[in-house]
Amino acid sequence: IIFYFSIFYFFTKIDTCSVKSFIAQKICFCDENYGLTSEETKDFTYNWSPLNGFVETNQLLSNVHDAFKYKSSSQLNTMPHVGDFATYFGGGYVYKGDQSRVDMWPSDLNSLQAAEWINRETRALIIEFSVYNPNINLFAYCRIIFEILPTGNLISSYQFSPLVLYELASEYASFKLASGIVYYLFIVYYLTQEIRLIMKLKKKYLREFWSYLNWSLILISLSSFIIFIYRLYANQKLLKQLSINSNITSTSHQSTEPINFQSASHWNDVLGYLFGFCSFLGTIKILKLLRFNKRIETYIETVNRSLKQLLGFGLIFLIVWLCFVQIMYLTFHQTIAKYSTFVKSMETCFEILLGKFETSQLLQSSPEFGALIFSLYNVFIIFILISLFQSILNDTFDSVRKEKEKELLNTANVLNYLVDSLKSWLPKPKSAKIDLESEDFNHRHKDPSKYIDPYEGIAMKVET
Repeated sequence: IIFYFSIFYFFTKIDTCSVKSFIAQKICFCDENYGLTSEETKDFTYNWSPLNGFVETNQLLSNVHDAFKYKSSSQLNTMPHVGDFATYFGGGYVYKGDQSRVDMWPSDLNSLQAAEWINRETRALIIEFSVYNPNINLFAYCRIIFEILPTGNLISSYQFSPLVLYELASEYASFKLASGIVYYLFIVYYLTQEIRLIMKLKKKYLREFWSYLNWSLILISLSSFIIFIYRLYANQKLLKQLSINSNITSTSHQSTEPINFQSASHWNDVLGYLFGFCSFLGTIKILKLLRFNKRIETYIETVNRSLKQLLGFGLIFLIVWLCFVQIMYLTFHQTIAKYSTFVKSMETCFEILLGKFETSQLLQSSPEFGALIFSLYNVFIIFILISLFQSILNDTFDSVRKEKEKELLNTANVLNYLVDSLKSWLPKPKSAKIDLESEDFNHRHKDPSKYIDPYEGIAMKVET
C-alpha cells in the first residue's frame, strides 16, 4: 500500500421522513435513501455528538476525531463514487490511515467501532487505497464499496484500475511515440482535406455519410490527444508528490499529505474509451477502400437499398422487445438479480437473443408464468421477428446479386484509384494555349465550308 488508505463514510440526516400515525407508537424513526437533499454535511465530535463549543487541539489532530468532521470534494480532491445502488458525492466523513502510523490503525478502528461510527443512518462505506508493483512498474487504484440500503441489505462492489505512471519509461516507449506521431500526422492531413472538401462542395458535403464519420474520427482523435497530454501532466504531478512523501517519511517519520489516484484512474479510463472509438471508426473506414471488392460492394448496396424497410422493422422490433423487457422486469425484479433494474432486464433479454440464458431461476421464481413468458419471448422475438429481418435482407441481396452478375468485374478499379490519388499529388503539366484569333481557327470553327485543307492539293499532285 502506498503511504495511506482511506475509508469514506456517507450517511443521511436523522429522521428525514415521517412515520405514519397508525404505526408511530411502535416505530419512532424513518430514514430516506442517500441523495442530494438527505446527505448529512454537518461537523460532529466523538460519538456523533453535536459540535458545540471548544474542542481540545489534541483531539482535532487525531484521525479518529477528524473522521467525524465533514470534508468536501474540493478538500479531498476526489470525484463522485458510482455504486450499484446510488452515486455518492466526493465529499464525506473520512478516516485516513497514514503509513507513518501503521501501529495505530487497529486502535483507531476499535475507537471508531466503539464510537458507533457506522450506525443506522449509514448508507455507504468506501475503502480506497493504491498499490505498486516494482517488478512490472505498475500502479493500481483500488476501491471497495459497501452500500447499506434502508431495508438493511448490503451490496458490495469493487474496482481495480491499473495505472502506468512512468509512461515514457515503459517498454516500447519509443515505438509507441513514433506510432502516435505518424497517426496524428495523418489526422492533420485528413483535417486539411475535409476543410478543402467543405469549401468545394459546400451544402453537398453535408449529404455524404463519410463526412460525418471522418469528422467524428478527427474530433475524437484530437480530444484523446488533449487528454493524453493532461494525463502526462497529472502523472508527473503524482510522481513528484510521491517523491516528496517518500522523503518526508524516510527522514522524519511525519504524516504526509494523502495522494489520490482516483483522478488519474478516471482520465485513464476516459482515454481508453476514446482510443476504442478511434479504433472502431478507423476500422469502418477500411470499408471505403474495400468498396472495390465486388462482394463487399454487394453487401453495402444491400444495406443501402433495404435501409427504409429496416428502419420500419426496427421500430416494430423495438416496441415488441421493450414490451417483453417490461413484463420481465415487473415480474422478476424482486426475486432475480438479473432483472433487478430495467437496464439489467434489457441486458438479460438481449443475452437471450444471443443464446445465453438460464431458465432455472425463472422456473424457481414462477414455474408457470416464467415458462410462459420465456416461451412467448422466443416465439415472437426469435422465430418471427428475427426471421422477418433475415427475409428482408435475403430478398434485397438476391435482387442486388442478380444486377451485379450482369456487370463485368473491373479489376483495375483499385489500381486506377491509386493512380488518380498519385496524380493529385503531382503538379499538373501546362496545356498548350490555342490562339482564338488565328485565321485557321476561325475558318475551321466559324465557317467550315470556306476552310481549305492545305494538304488536299498534295494528294492530287501525287496522283497526276
